[in-house]
Amino acid sequence: MKYILNLEMVNMKTSKPNAFYMNSTMFWIEYFKCIGAAGFDAIEMQYNPYSLDPLSFEIGRCGVPVSRFAIEAKYGSIPEFLAMIGEFGLRGIEAVHIDTNEILNEIIAADGDAKEYFPMMDALMEEAVQFCEEARIPWITLTPTPEIGMLERYYYTQAGDDEPGFLERLEKHLEAAREKAETSGVKIAVRNEFWSVLRGEKIVPFLQREACRRLYYSPDMAHLTIAEAEIGRILRSMGNRIACPRFNDTAFADRHENYKRLNAEIPTEGRQRIFCDLGDGTVDLPHWRDELQKLGYDGVVSCESRKTLEVYKGLLKTKWYIDRVLCRK
Repeated sequence: MKYILNLEMVNMKTSKPNAFYMNSTMFWIEYFKCIGAAGFDAIEMQYNPYSLDPLSFEIGRCGVPVSRFAIEAKYGSIPEFLAMIGEFGLRGIEAVHIDTNEILNEIIAADGDAKEYFPMMDALMEEAVQFCEEARIPWITLTPTPEIGMLERYYYTQAGDDEPGFLERLEKHLEAAREKAETSGVKIAVRNEFWSVLRGEKIVPFLQREACRRLYYSPDMAHLTIAEAEIGRILRSMGNRIACPRFNDTAFADRHENYKRLNAEIPTEGRQRIFCDLGDGTVDLPHWRDELQKLGYDGVVSCESRKTLEVYKGLLKTKWYIDRVLCRK
C-alpha cells in the first residue's frame, strides 16, 4: 500500500485561528514544503469550483488549490503548480475529492432552483475530469449525495422528488459521468459519509445496481464506524472494486442521530468534536489495513487527521502514525 496525505485535513469550512492565513498562497506553499519534508510524496485534494456560497467564494479567490481557476489564478497554470509541488518532493496528485454538498450550497446561495442539482452535478464532473486529465490524476473520489438534512430541507420539496427518485436519478448521472471519465483515463470511486443517504451498508445494494457496477468504492473507516456499519462485510462485498480508501479516526458515537441534521459534522448535542488525529480515536486502522491486504488491495490509502486542531502538528502526527503503526508489522 502507498499512504498519501489528504489536504482536506486543513479545515477550511469553519472560522478558526489563522483562518485568513490558511487561505493564502503563502500558507499553501509553506505547507506543501512541510508535506514533502514529512515524507509524503503524493496527495488527495478537494475540487470545488463554486463561488456564490460565501465560504466557497473566500476559499476560491485565495491561495487554496481547490479548482482549475484557483490554481491558474494563484500558481500560473496546472503544469506550473505540479512543477512547484514536485520541487517540494511531491510526485503528483493521486485523487481529487468532490463533495456534492457544495452543489446544494451553491444553489442555496444563488436562491436557485433545486431542479438544477443534477445538471450542475454533470457540469462539475465534466470540469473535474478535464482537470484530472490535464493534471494526470487517475482518480475522482466522489461523495455522491449531500447530507440527509440538506436534501430533506432544500431538495426533495423544491424538486418534487423523494429519496428513491433521487437515487434513481443519481444512478443514471453517475453512469454517464463514469463513461466520460473513462474516456479520459480517469476512474470514479464513490465514498459514503455517515450523513449520506448511502450511509453505512446502504452503499452496497446501490453499487450493485446495473448502472453502478463499474464504479469503484472508497471506504472511509471513520465515517463507517460512526454509522455503526459492518465494515468487514462491506469490504468483502466490494472486493476488487475498492479504491483510494480513506483512513480517518474518530471516538464519536452518534447518540443523538446527528446524521439526520444540517451540518452533521458540527453537532448541536452531545460530544462536539467528531474526528481526531490518526491514532487518537477508536478506529482500529491496523486491522482494516490487514483486511484490505487480505482482499488483495495494494493501491493508495488517503490519510487524513480530519479537522485537526493544529495543521503542522497534525501533519507530523499523521506521518508518525503511518510510519510507526501502519507500516510496522
